[in-house]
Amino acid sequence: FAQVGPRNRLQYPPCMGDSGSEDDPPAVLGTELEKSLLRGTPVHRVLGCLGSSFRDNTFDERSYANSEEVDTIDDYVSHDWSSSAIRKFFALALLYNGPAAAWLSLLVAAVPAVLQHRSVGVLPLPTPVTNTGDITYYYGYWCQVVGIGVHAVLLCSWQHLRALLRWRGPCLFFDKFCIDQVNPERQKAGILGLGGFLRKTNRLVILWTPRYFTRLWCTYELAVWLHLQKPLQIIFMPLDTAAWLVKMSALTAAFTALLCLTLLFNPLSWGWWVSFFLGMAVILPFVAHSLRTHIHALRKLQANLLRFDAKKTECFCCTNNHVHPRSGRPIAHCDRKLVYYTLSRWFGEEGEPADPHVALSRFNAAVRSDFADFFLETAHPSKLPYKYLIVAVSWPWVFRGLDMLAAFGEFPTEGCLRMVLEYWANIFLVYPLLYRFGVAQSVWLDAAVGMPRGCLPNLLLDVLLAAGLLADTVVLWAPVGLLRELESPWPFCGAVLAETILACALFGRDLIGPARWISRRSSAAVQSLRSISWRATASTGSSASAPPPHALDPPLFSEGATPRLDRRAQPQPATVGAVQLGVVWV
Repeated sequence: FAQVGPRNRLQYPPCMGDSGSEDDPPAVLGTELEKSLLRGTPVHRVLGCLGSSFRDNTFDERSYANSEEVDTIDDYVSHDWSSSAIRKFFALALLYNGPAAAWLSLLVAAVPAVLQHRSVGVLPLPTPVTNTGDITYYYGYWCQVVGIGVHAVLLCSWQHLRALLRWRGPCLFFDKFCIDQVNPERQKAGILGLGGFLRKTNRLVILWTPRYFTRLWCTYELAVWLHLQKPLQIIFMPLDTAAWLVKMSALTAAFTALLCLTLLFNPLSWGWWVSFFLGMAVILPFVAHSLRTHIHALRKLQANLLRFDAKKTECFCCTNNHVHPRSGRPIAHCDRKLVYYTLSRWFGEEGEPADPHVALSRFNAAVRSDFADFFLETAHPSKLPYKYLIVAVSWPWVFRGLDMLAAFGEFPTEGCLRMVLEYWANIFLVYPLLYRFGVAQSVWLDAAVGMPRGCLPNLLLDVLLAAGLLADTVVLWAPVGLLRELESPWPFCGAVLAETILACALFGRDLIGPARWISRRSSAAVQSLRSISWRATASTGSSASAPPPHALDPPLFSEGATPRLDRRAQPQPATVGAVQLGVVWV
């Protein structure tokens, strides 16, 4: 957060440590903060102009004016300045604008569904299409066009609409706005009091990139969170996941537009099928490449967590050999010494001299073991909860279902019921299963060959994965889409029943109650991390020694009656769904 050169440039992390003795530095990082320095900023200021505040770390007097004094902070946004600004924007937009965008787009899309109905007659009826079995179905496009368009607009701009309506949104900590970059004394107090901001924060939002755990001050923020013995109220959002979700939304919108245009200009069954398979042939390679890139990035996250070492993190002063790259003047203070000294007080042994090596070893063990296990169990793409898949993968089919409902009563009752059952199967069975199968194939492919160098090898791997996705489509979607047109309803109903059983087998943990499973995992992780952050009562003399055992928090939902816990006497269990990845707007 230092002011540099003629341009006011925000440098994160700051250079606020001390070059003197490690045992007694003049500046100390703490978890207390003056009330006048505790400031937060609303979401619309952070996400304004498509996240322009993330594009560079320059600042002026107006930056601090974007925040105001608060009593508590809802979310602490932890990020590194070298990562993509547009990806940060979409990650936070999915988090804060997603719920409103999803439900309001559904509400708005219901309007053209009503206007298409014969009793209203404002919009033309859905297009009739006759299939090979001489059964006529009605396919519309108004709800799809309106729904997808409104969803895209609200996803990017809902924060401004909420501000105009004066609805209170989340209060965020954003370093560029909430720490005074002009007044040197207030700047220093704010930087040394980063732990005070975290102490008053309800939830930590980590915008993860492969570079995140290599930054000293990002690591320090995580250490503060563990030291404060907070529950694992953490949103762990890889920026690659946000980018992948946006790409999938764009490809789905393009595919839907192609089908709508086909029905508009060629309302014949064979025209729809030609457009469908042409669209699949064009889109699947892009989907395959995006999925491979996404899986590879998350596998790198796993490797980074398992090899995490706080000693290898980078800071501004040490990277530049304690000489400022612009002014050429020596940097008198060392961030690394300051952070190491603080960690040695928090994670060191009780009654022993502050030893940074022992403290860092214990902190590394916490991140590599329970912290990594907890996040990998919830952040892996194959662990994406079922309800998130519905919104991420199947939401456009909800709009198609509204178009179909507009023509309800225009065709026989049996055809009506078949269409309802088909859309139900597509939304809740087919597309979530396609995602799960595609992720399994991508994980296997990445484990086998990874991401080779060169365009040709990657192109061949994309084509190979696209072929696998096409095979999944044939196996999962074709029985529902083709058997529906047979005269007898039993093959179609049998296919839906078979896919229902398969979905229950794969998503059973989500369907029977994810709270119980997540509670067990998170309670163990929270207690283990807390036991490491607490100082041991007896010195073991070894950096690799384990902390004293403590009783685990009880599950949130145990068999029988749930006992009342004395919150003052024992730590709170981690809440259900504490770590949310991907489409967190459900």
